Amino acid sequence: EKLTAECVFREQFEENWYNTYASNLYKHGERGPHYFVALNKDGTSRDGTRSRRHQRFTHFLPRPVDPERVPELYKEVLGHS
Repeated sequence: EKLTAECVFREQFEENWYNTYASNLYKHGERGPHYFVALNKDGTSRDGTRSRRHQRFTHFLPRPVDPERVPELYKEVLGHS
């Protein structure tokens, strides 16, 4: 299975040292804010239409990733050669 445009997110560094991730494809209406990735307190995903940037459940702590472990599929989606 290939990665699609739905798999691309905007990463934003917040003032509290957390990161937020917004969909690059989906947003509220034509000019509204993008849908944010959010988890409920039980760890299930929250509806993107109900999530906003400054809500606590949209904040994630970043972890470093070894570039050697990133699949080649990501390069195709992001347009890198």
